[in-house]
Formats: sequence, structure tokens, C-alpha cells
Amino acid sequence: MLQLVRRVFVAIGLGLVLAAVPAVAQAQTTAEFGPRATLLADGVGIDVTVIYTCPPDGTVASIEVSVTQEVRGVLARGTGGASPTCDDTQQTAIVRVLASGGQPFGKGDAYAQGNMAPCVGCFGGFRFSAVIDVRKK
Repeated sequence: MLQLVRRVFVAIGLGLVLAAVPAVAQAQTTAEFGPRATLLADGVGIDVTVIYTCPPDGTVASIEVSVTQEVRGVLARGTGGASPTCDDTQQTAIVRVLASGGQPFGKGDAYAQGNMAPCVGCFGGFRFSAVIDVRKK
């Protein structure tokens, strides 16, 4: 009988110890642009670096990027996207943003907006923005 009481107390003690150990926290979605983007041939597009972390729970399905830049008094614009690897660790993606509307990108500052979206082309998600420096390789 005494051994049974000891086993019960050991089991209760072990349960209390395990309950006191905090669970591993799941990472939140974070994202930011790298400071520089690479200008592609003749300004047809730029490669934009996105540094991000997202949980593997399916809440992020797409990295979407849009860039606007003034080039010789005219606005160059473009969009691009990539599929993220979501595993609670920091990742880096290169998103190719192609110029649209006939105005190519140039060297210099550009305004970039990003969205870690729950689906491709949809609204919502984690939004981020920055001024990036576009340079030739």
C-alpha cells in the first residue's frame, strides 16, 4: 500500500513538473525587405529580397510584392510573387517584380509593398513596406 501511495505522489509530482515547463512558442509571421534590389536587363524588372518567418499552419500561402519607382519623371510599377517556405525559421526569398505599363525600372530608390497573404491574390495577411535601393548587379 505504501508503494502505491509513493507511485501516486511521484506521478502527481511529475505531472506538475511537466505542466510547469512552457510549451514551445509558435513563431509569428514577420517580413521585411532587404535593403537592395537588383535591376534586371534594361529595367524590365527587379529582383527584390524578402526576409521572412511564418508558421507551418497554412496561414501564409503567398508572398506578394509591388514596387513603384519614379524614373525620369514617369512612374514605373510592377508586381511579383513567390511561394513561401513556412517552418517557423527565418527564410529568404527573391521575388522577381516585372515592370508593367511600358515604363522600365531604373537605378535608385523605389517604394516596395509586400503582403504575406493567406491565398494567392487575396487581401489580408501580414503587410510590410520599405524604400529599397535598386542597383545593377
